[in-house]
Amino acid sequence: MGVKIRRLIAVYIDLMIILFPNYYFFDFWLQFSKNIFFQFFLSIVGFLVYINIFLRKDVILGYESIGKKLMCLKIYDENNNRLKDKKILVDRIYHSLWTFNIYIFMILINNKSSGDYKMKTTVR
Repeated sequence: MGVKIRRLIAVYIDLMIILFPNYYFFDFWLQFSKNIFFQFFLSIVGFLVYINIFLRKDVILGYESIGKKLMCLKIYDENNNRLKDKKILVDRIYHSLWTFNIYIFMILINNKSSGDYKMKTTVR
């Protein structure tokens, strides 16, 4: 299987691993509230927790996310060394998040996201 497809599958796995526990946790608490303001506040908090975990998905368990570990992908810098700087890993995802609506096309065409271009990284 090609690197591009494995990379897209890895992102999908990461999204599902983060989304489902987060959704069910906050949905459980939303059932007990009848106050619309509390529900709105809890929804905003749930979204912020989701984004926060997603930004740090590559640094929670080592230097690649669970999806990347399952798909046997590693992140390399511009000198072909394994990337082990947690700040760069978080910044890479942060910059990729801004163009997430075209992420699939960027990966399928160049195998690089906007975060890869900005932080000069490669996923193999």
